[in-house]
Amino acid sequence: KVAARTTHSQSNICSYFTPKRRPMEDRRVESTSTIGKSECSNTTASSSFGNVTAYGIWVSEIMLQQTRVEAVIPYYLKWMERFPNVHSLATASEEDVNGHWAGLGFYRRARLLHQGAKAVVEKFNGIVPSTVEELLLLDGIGRYTASAIASFAYNVSVPVVDGNVCRVLARLRGIANHIKSPALKDNLGWKLAERLVTPCKDEAPFSAGDVNQALMELGATFCAPAGTGIHPEDPLREFYMSTRLGQEMGLHMISSKTCGKGLVSNVPTEKYIPDEYLTQLLSRSNQSSCKLCDKRGIADVLLKILDGIEHEPEKFPLQVDRLRSIGHAAFPTAPPKKEKREEIIAIAAISFYDRSCDLKRWLMVKRPKNGLLAGQWEFPSACLWASNDKNVEIEEFDEKMDNFLSVKPSVRKAAIDTLLRELITSNQKSNEFKAQTILQCRRTCVGKQPIEHIFSHVRHTMWIEHGDIECTSSLAQLEWETSQGKEVRWMTEMDMKRVGTTTGIKKVLAAVKKERLL
Repeated sequence: KVAARTTHSQSNICSYFTPKRRPMEDRRVESTSTIGKSECSNTTASSSFGNVTAYGIWVSEIMLQQTRVEAVIPYYLKWMERFPNVHSLATASEEDVNGHWAGLGFYRRARLLHQGAKAVVEKFNGIVPSTVEELLLLDGIGRYTASAIASFAYNVSVPVVDGNVCRVLARLRGIANHIKSPALKDNLGWKLAERLVTPCKDEAPFSAGDVNQALMELGATFCAPAGTGIHPEDPLREFYMSTRLGQEMGLHMISSKTCGKGLVSNVPTEKYIPDEYLTQLLSRSNQSSCKLCDKRGIADVLLKILDGIEHEPEKFPLQVDRLRSIGHAAFPTAPPKKEKREEIIAIAAISFYDRSCDLKRWLMVKRPKNGLLAGQWEFPSACLWASNDKNVEIEEFDEKMDNFLSVKPSVRKAAIDTLLRELITSNQKSNEFKAQTILQCRRTCVGKQPIEHIFSHVRHTMWIEHGDIECTSSLAQLEWETSQGKEVRWMTEMDMKRVGTTTGIKKVLAAVKKERLL
């Protein structure tokens, strides 16, 4: 009976998905493009959604990590035009790779994708592996990405669990937990998804890849956070435990106060909620030993459903569909919020006009190979304060100014002076003219307020100082390496575009050009 019910839900999902999928819904943009279909891309024709390649899926899955589909598509097409297969990516330079990734953020993904391509060429003869076990050997590929490649490109019968799928599972099975919880995202959630993907392997009418793709699309559409669970086109509306729970709780609460007379209008909602019923439910929730649910999850879900009913007095009598949607909205629970780390950054935007090419050049430095924005080119910058730094002398910093973290100009200037001295100290014989020209350049603050740039886990408050060098002769040495091993280079804007700069650096450049009318 369970297998038959699961096969029925499979059929509903895939029948809905096939004619209505979005251009990149199955995480394979190449379904709308022929780019990337080469002999080393491992084309397979077994999916009912058209031919896809393992390399193309790999690229799209990495790009789609923490990035919306709509934002990824143009980057994917540009990437596949430049790197149509594993070999072209493996032989590319680091700067070329960064240049084609610039704007997508989370640059570590590009670096690991590049390393992974080199490993495929060296260890697998340029053929993307077809098994989850072998795919996990590649840099930057975890369980999710390995399963996605194996399932979508090779139709290997494995589940693929992302945030959207976790939301579907939570509502299907009534799991009182958030979609980022290890129990759901990394452990038992995969076992649940496996049951849905392969209930009876010999008789299932759809491949595992088809079901996985359909589940992802469903989680992004009808079962998105705002999904109601009662939409007539939702293929799983008959199977959600979330809607069933909302309906049964609501009807029980209402009927217990109306003596079996059904829904009554014009009665305050709070009179429908008996205290003994709430107490009994919460008491049972505290005794739950469910391994998938959060310790407080069941109580949170019950309270959210009760709160949803309580705050709808103007809509009485409540319809059954409304009760179902209240239950649906209670799942999954909200993830715990993490406070972003705050950092105050001083940035030196130093420029000079290069008469030899009739272009303005900007002083840029390459970040270390590890850590945030590893290997990216940026304007020279110094972190003046971080919220997790316990040793900072707080008197060096002003109070918040217009909701921005402020730092004394003298502190900022001293930090940038020190930074520039370090950058102009090279392993070779120091160019005294170059050093003095940069250090003596007059710098002024750009704007009355800083620029904010937010990463997933840190907020940068960037105070910018700009200095334009006036010199009659060209600064002959356009690139060098410092004694600490940092790469420094004078770049034109075309150079920046070629190597790829981050969104934060583009914000800084735009602010300087606007302020100085460059």
